[in-house]
Amino acid sequence: QSVTLSRFDGWRSGPMPGFRRVLWQVAPSGGTRRAALERGDADIVQDLTPVDAVSMAAANLPNARVLGVPMAGTFQFIGMNGAAAPFNDVRVRQAVAHALPYRAMFETALFGRGRPLFGGVADRAEGLDFPQPLGTVTDPARARALLAEAGLADGFDTTFSFEMSLAPVAEPVSVLVQEALARIGIRVTINKVPAGQLGTLLERREVPFFFEGSSAFLDDPDYFFRIFYHGPTRWNFGSYTNPEFAALVERTRFGTDRPAYERDVARMIELAKTDLPIILLWQPALDTGLLRSVDGYKYLFHRQLELRTLRRV
Repeated sequence: QSVTLSRFDGWRSGPMPGFRRVLWQVAPSGGTRRAALERGDADIVQDLTPVDAVSMAAANLPNARVLGVPMAGTFQFIGMNGAAAPFNDVRVRQAVAHALPYRAMFETALFGRGRPLFGGVADRAEGLDFPQPLGTVTDPARARALLAEAGLADGFDTTFSFEMSLAPVAEPVSVLVQEALARIGIRVTINKVPAGQLGTLLERREVPFFFEGSSAFLDDPDYFFRIFYHGPTRWNFGSYTNPEFAALVERTRFGTDRPAYERDVARMIELAKTDLPIILLWQPALDTGLLRSVDGYKYLFHRQLELRTLRRV
């Protein structure tokens, strides 16, 4: 629930941290975090909800400010259990991808605070960075045709799950997913999972269709694919098992031939865009609120606070 850190005043190997004591507390509710900042009960809060970040920035509060930094290693996505019907059919995954209202989800759920991972070039790598925008565009006619090819012209029933801790973003996403898929015959029931439980369900492969997010500590594409598109762990969110892709993952992990590595990475990106084990949506911003009396904030890629540089001004 909380951690208290005390400064070591005998420190002699660099600048002394600006605060003698730091109390770090868990506040699961976005509303609670915002209220604590506005009252001055907290000096700094992380993970403001998008709507709070937008409204607080617009209000130009006299005692607080908002900083938003896109999280390069973090991504949110729609996952499908590719180990079980109907999502084990690539045509069904592609149909879902063509049905989704990406721009509406981005503006409604995230208020545009982040980097879109949709609208890229289909079936082709655009550089070697990943995640990169997929070639997913809203095309309901194409979605219906793909379902028909898969023998599901009448659609099917499924459950779309999200964890309640992600509700400020996931809830509007789920409603838009439900509405969009209904237009192509897929009947979606929304399942709200208590905080902390979705990971267990994913590990057991008990959810067919879901909204989730994760982060990669390293920005190498082979690392990203090895963690999130390969192997038996829960982090292979789509239960992806393409043999060609698996061989590329193993080869790029220890390869020393740079041109061969780049060719292999480009092929993995092509497969990720074609097979769609997961449907990348966006890289959200890390929205942080600070009292105006606090300075020295530094963004770190793993989302943790650099406490040593914070100081009172």
